[in-house]
Amino acid sequence: MTASGSAVQRHAHASGLHALSSALANLHRDALRASGDEEAQVRLSVVNIVAACNDATLATHAADTVVGIAARHPARALVIVGDPTAPLHIESDISLVETGVGRQYVELIRLEIGGEPAYHLSSIVMPLLIPDIPLHLWLVGAPPLTQAFRADAVAMCDRVILDTGAYDDAAETLQMIAREFDVHGASLSLNDIAWQRTRPWREAVAIAFDGPDVRPWLHRVVGVEIVSAGATPSADAWLLAGWLASRLTWPASGGPAIGVSSIPAAGASVGDLVAVRIRCEHARHSARVRLERRGASLVTSIHIDDGVVATGTAALPAWDEGQLIARLMSEATRDALYSQAVARAAQLSAQHQP
Repeated sequence: MTASGSAVQRHAHASGLHALSSALANLHRDALRASGDEEAQVRLSVVNIVAACNDATLATHAADTVVGIAARHPARALVIVGDPTAPLHIESDISLVETGVGRQYVELIRLEIGGEPAYHLSSIVMPLLIPDIPLHLWLVGAPPLTQAFRADAVAMCDRVILDTGAYDDAAETLQMIAREFDVHGASLSLNDIAWQRTRPWREAVAIAFDGPDVRPWLHRVVGVEIVSAGATPSADAWLLAGWLASRLTWPASGGPAIGVSSIPAAGASVGDLVAVRIRCEHARHSARVRLERRGASLVTSIHIDDGVVATGTAALPAWDEGQLIARLMSEATRDALYSQAVARAAQLSAQHQP
């Protein structure tokens, strides 16, 4: 659970919540003593991060990721591995990891919880949080979403972060999230790593229609094709389709034909967007806007009446998961565009199901 190149102080296997708090206090004193300045203050947390896993193999990855995030957002981080099917137990490992930015640390608590308590993580988490600072719940991998959307968890969290692209059935997951937005309303603040991955594509579409020659075609779209890499359409593809439908106020039926598909794509990861093709028509005239992934680049071409109006190439950012999460944490807590995109993505994906 240690980050490469970071100074680490550890107190393993504290037993009970009171012992965990005492162990953290001891680690703070040890860090100051090691620095030779026991009168100073260790720069600590501005945010609580809870990384919830249901797979122990993801815990080390989650710990390394939150340590990296803490370089931007000093944090108390809890990495929880919960398995209600395991024998009853609660084990802890506590460390204070220096991020390399001044005297700034991340407080890292790893909890392994088995048996009935794994169904009630909120009651275990609450006493370990620093009060009066935000709490971000990161669902690592593709854990069941039942606990994260319980009323007590929604009330406790300032932000829930997940990756809809990590789930086997992207359409079903987006439909579930749309239902949860209906249930919880504005009290549910949810950020999606898949939504962040679509950002370069959304920006490229907006830029393509920004020129005076192309802008009039924005409300003359008759068809859209969105292609992702893999065996089935990805969450990224459905979210991009939902974004277009919501921003252009397309009707649920009778509007432009929207096709979402997938293909094997060399050089792209499963779920990556591969291409977006937008067809526009008016009277006897037509326009085509095409976006294609070519290696690490996004290539845009615009044709009106079979003539080339413009082409452009932009680099696709090589963001890792930690960078994507950090970007989400830096943005506004609730993204209304995302919830609207999810609602339309849920409708579109349901229409495409057999």
